[in-house]
Amino acid sequence: MSTLHNESEGALAPAFVAGLAALGIYALTMSQSVGWHDSAELALTGWLPAPSHAPGSPVHAVFGFVFARLASQAWFGTTLLSVLSTAIATGSLAWLLIRLGCGKVVALTAAVLFAVSFSVWAGATVTEVYGLGMMCLAATLLAGWCWQQSGTTSAWLSFVAWYGLALGAYFANILLFPVLVWFIYLVSDRPGVKVVWFALLTGLAVLLIAAGNYMLAKHAFPFGAVFPDTSQNMWLYMSGAQHDPLEVRAAAFYTERVVEHAEIFARSVGYLSLPLALCGVLAMDGVNRRFGLLVMGVFLIYMGYYTLFGSGDYYLMVVPAYFVLALWAGLGTAWLIRLTRRNAARVAAYGLLLVVTAGLLFYQLDGRRAMAQDRSAEEFVANSFDLLPKGALAVAGWRELTPLVYRQEVEQKRVDLRFILPARTQRHYMHGTVADYLPLVESSVCQVPVYTMKQTPELVEQYLLSPVPDSDEWFRVEPLAGC
Repeated sequence: MSTLHNESEGALAPAFVAGLAALGIYALTMSQSVGWHDSAELALTGWLPAPSHAPGSPVHAVFGFVFARLASQAWFGTTLLSVLSTAIATGSLAWLLIRLGCGKVVALTAAVLFAVSFSVWAGATVTEVYGLGMMCLAATLLAGWCWQQSGTTSAWLSFVAWYGLALGAYFANILLFPVLVWFIYLVSDRPGVKVVWFALLTGLAVLLIAAGNYMLAKHAFPFGAVFPDTSQNMWLYMSGAQHDPLEVRAAAFYTERVVEHAEIFARSVGYLSLPLALCGVLAMDGVNRRFGLLVMGVFLIYMGYYTLFGSGDYYLMVVPAYFVLALWAGLGTAWLIRLTRRNAARVAAYGLLLVVTAGLLFYQLDGRRAMAQDRSAEEFVANSFDLLPKGALAVAGWRELTPLVYRQEVEQKRVDLRFILPARTQRHYMHGTVADYLPLVESSVCQVPVYTMKQTPELVEQYLLSPVPDSDEWFRVEPLAGC
């Protein structure tokens, strides 16, 4: 079955070292701020707890609640959750590489390559769902490998349970259901029975996740267009259907996106690791073909779906693809080392992996340490709270709205203010539901002070937007003909 012997003994120590190395790197570059965008939102949903924007992540909300309440600051706790989760995923990769026959040094280096890949590092040091989702998926892959090797019921149940948790942490992992079914069919001695049980248990996990989203939504409104309070709304919420994920676009979009993402991905892994990964793809066929088909499926599904997905931050959503790439790079290095008897060639093969990993680490380290010290979100919120008068209605973009609401809810500051998005469709906020922001502005502009950060065409056309003194962001919204 394998041309590379499985090194089961001593796998735990290098896996621990790999995880500890990632933990040290992330500790040096961990964000010292609540941040913008989804980071502030996820810190808030952990604190409350509440459902996040679609498709929801109840497992992250539960873990986030625990970490947020244990930490001195809610955002620090949820950021620490990202750090620890990604470090554990790194250690899991090293453990798996050793079990697949790579030496301890190669496994350790390849695991660190995963940890310092641009997009992985970026998501590991802020509040995000990717690290926790990757940790659960890594555990799923480990359990799947163990089940293939042992065939025990405990390994099978672990495989199913971890996949359920992976769905609750990062629901995009539902995309992997077909390839997991295929793996079960290839591995099991009773494939029909196992596939049926896996489908039923996965369905049960999805129902539990939906129930978790519903219960969280009853506790506090989610940000977003859909409130998961009915079966139809839950479908829209968990499928992300309101974002039109399967929208068909012009051919030029897909061509440009493929080229763009290929460049981003290659740069994120230091370019030179790609030849090693290609060797790893070839080596996997001799190491464990059926498990190799599983990880190949994971890579193709994540890279394919998110390359063609319309979301602007698609390149941050492919963390499992980096996990597989590092796995292949480690296998490829081990294969090249064993392929030749010349010490110089062996040193060159390992040296290439080491140089790429060290290069990614030191190239990014200073920049990420500087980014970690950025507290512009807190400064913006403090300035805004000083500038905006009592009872004001303020229109802000998603980037700014989340840290503003975070401070309102967590620190109970300026709860008299209402913040809304410039959305022409329904949105849910802590202060209530808004069907369309423009009628709310129209009904409020002569009653309370109204401000905006967004000079939308309809606001520019219908109102006088006056810059607020001492602010580069806010504008006062006033009727053209007065009230």
